Parts: sequence; C-alpha cells; structure tokens
Amino acid sequence: MIGLQPYFPILLDVNDCATKVWCTHAAESRPFYLLGRMPTTHVTVRHICTQLMRECLQPTYLLTSDSPAMVSTIQLVTLLVVPLIVLACEGECITDITHKYLDLYSPIILDAFQNMADKIDAQIVPPENRRQDAISYFTPVIDAYHKVSYNGLEHAIFPSYFHGKCLYANGTVPNGCPNPDCPVVCGTPGSMVHFYPTLVHIVFDYVSTQLANITRPGTKVYHKVEKMVLADAQKTQRRALSRELKSAKFRARGTTSAQKQFRAIIKDFPTMMLAACGGSNLSQCCWEAYMKKFILKYP
Repeated sequence: MIGLQPYFPILLDVNDCATKVWCTHAAESRPFYLLGRMPTTHVTVRHICTQLMRECLQPTYLLTSDSPAMVSTIQLVTLLVVPLIVLACEGECITDITHKYLDLYSPIILDAFQNMADKIDAQIVPPENRRQDAISYFTPVIDAYHKVSYNGLEHAIFPSYFHGKCLYANGTVPNGCPNPDCPVVCGTPGSMVHFYPTLVHIVFDYVSTQLANITRPGTKVYHKVEKMVLADAQKTQRRALSRELKSAKFRARGTTSAQKQFRAIIKDFPTMMLAACGGSNLSQCCWEAYMKKFILKYP
C-alpha cells in the first residue's frame, strides 16, 4: 500500500465529471475541496480519515497520482464525498416540522380565542343573547389563519433563520453537525436542537403576529367578527326599547359603545396569546423534549 503523502492531487473522472482533489496530511487541518458538477464541499482531510477509519478502512488506501496502484473511482468518490456532505433539513423534514408546530398550536389558539369570547359575553352581549359556542365569533379568523399559516410559518423557520451549510469561518464542519447538536446556525436538525429556544420564539412570534394582523381593526375579518358581536349585543335592546327610543341617535350611541368595547378586547389578543402560552417564558408552547426528539428523526 502507498503511504499518504503531504500534498498530492488525484484526478477522478466520474460520468465525465472532472473532479480535482487536493489533499493534505491527515495530521493537518488545511482545506480540502471537491470541485466539479457535484456541490462544492469544503472540509479537511482529518474528517476524511476519521470517516475512513469508522468504515474500518485505513487512510493509506488513498493513492498518490504517480502510484501504479489502481482503485475504483466510484468507490473513492463514495468514500470521499458522501460521508462529508452535511445534510440539511429538507423535504419531509421541513414540511413535517412545520405541520407539527401548527398542530401543537391549535389548542393554544383556541384557548386564547375562548378567553376573548368569554370577555365579549361578559362585557358586550346580554346573557339572554349569548351563544352556546361564543368562540364561533372567531370562525372567520381561524379560517383566514389556516389559509396562510403553513407557508408563513415554514418561511419564518426555513429559510428566514435556519438555512445554509454548517461550517465555521475557516471551512471546517463543527462537531455535532448535522445532528445531534450543532453549534452553528444552519439548516440542519442539530442546529435547530442547539438553538431550540430561538426556534420556540420564532414559532410563537409568527403565530401571534399573524393572528394579530388578521384581527387588526379595519380588516375584512375584523368587520365580520364585529358584525356578529354587535348583532347579538343589540337583539334584546331592539326588542325592549319603546318606539320613541328607537331613534337612530340612540342606536348609534349604543353601537358605538359596543364597538369600543369590542375593539379593546381584540387589541388585547397578543396578551391573551402570551398568557395561553404560559407567559414570557412560553412554558406551555415549548414542547422541548418532544420536539427535539421529533426533529432528530431526520438526518
């Protein structure tokens, strides 16, 4: 077998893809590049040799360009390239994690809206006009949220924060990448696990902000909900008032008061959402052990 040389180029030809390999001695940590039609990978020989030994092979099987010995180019490329590409969260990893958070947040969102519905009943709608399911006031909000929630949350996580290769500035791959715990912000499961508190806040901020935007005064959804609430609030009033008191001026005054109360309740949604999540530490919207295990299912 030929010993590993300090510097040696190997020219491989795989499916007409010219790939130049520059290598350094295993004891050093100088850059190692694979260039060609394959994605450029920047690692070090230390990682190559470590992987080779894990596969019960010796690094001395790497051959110098002037060696008469032959080696299968496909085998060599497999050994050098495949183990060294740090995988990212893609495809099912992205869609499953996004859907999982949306599922986990569903009861939290309903809890926040139920609290708002209870306030509407207590402050605006007379007891005899109250609905059995006051949360139904917010059906238009939930419907609008479902139309945008997946795409918005996916983008908030990937690629707005977690994206790219896991490399230090010098081009080396950090220990723990792609998993189980990668100390560099990148697009791998290990990075999401390492920066899990940030991930928790990203998800909460998106969900809370999106719902607050949908219910913002002036939007179509806001007016739909307001119309239902005001209609229930005025039923008894319309029946009880005498003909003389049914003036437009009186009705306008009552409507304005209910509108102000309704707007105040809606504006308080972010506070209610935060309370539903357990306060500023988001203890009820963390699911740390469960989600870390779920995330690490992906390579």
